[in-house]
Amino acid sequence: MPDEIAPAIGPYITCRIMASGTPLIVEGKPVNYNLPGQTDCAKVRENAAVEADKLLIGQGMSDKAKRKTFVDQALADADNFTATLSTPQSFAVAPDAPMATDAAPAAKKEP
Repeated sequence: MPDEIAPAIGPYITCRIMASGTPLIVEGKPVNYNLPGQTDCAKVRENAAVEADKLLIGQGMSDKAKRKTFVDQALADADNFTATLSTPQSFAVAPDAPMATDAAPAAKKEP
């Protein structure tokens, strides 16, 4: 995520992560991202684009086409990244629990 527009794009990435069902942990605590009345992040994405454009204007980027290209690419990168996420299947195992009898031993590498 480009630093220039990170504050604008961050909420969209967070929304997409949460919408994917992937737990989001910040500073060791789960984030509960509330999407009132929404089942997708389309409105959050639209807002991110508007806010990112404002940030770029404030930073002196006057060319509208360049701003749009910059923001569109950042949002596409966010989409590509979050599209790879899925809900992990996790479980807890006690550290001293024995391995299952059907677990295959790790292969030894010959030097």
